[in-house]
Amino acid sequence: MNGRQALTKYLNDRHLIKDGYTLEAFYDHDWTYISVAGRQVPFLPVFGAKDALVLHDVHHMITGYETDFRGESEIAAWELASGGCAEHYVFWPDRIAAAFLGLLFAPIRTLRAFRTGRQQRNLYRLDPRVLLTMESGSLKMLVCRTQ
Repeated sequence: MNGRQALTKYLNDRHLIKDGYTLEAFYDHDWTYISVAGRQVPFLPVFGAKDALVLHDVHHMITGYETDFRGESEIAAWELASGGCAEHYVFWPDRIAAAFLGLLFAPIRTLRAFRTGRQQRNLYRLDPRVLLTMESGSLKMLVCRTQ
């Protein structure tokens, strides 16, 4: 299964893609929807945030961190420790804030994710269009490889 197929399945399984949307439509739409406290909140992706969002979702899929509040805190800590957000500047404040909230509300899980991230490397420096054509096992190998 390639990255596009695996990510589509992952997002569908978690009901993150609106019914009838393809993966391309989900990311190409002017507005993106993020889940906040169980509600879909519109978010206008600017300054390369769409590419970063694809990579962020691939990180969720590969690492297994869920898309709930604690999972977002874990993935934020993991992303910061595994190399940060590179040139996706709009994501830096969000990731720092989410990791900080994780330290307040789920400190052990957040610290564990940070420690894991220090041993791995994230995908923020890569082109998401290329990554989605790769086999999902290859994506996991890219992340699990130590820095």
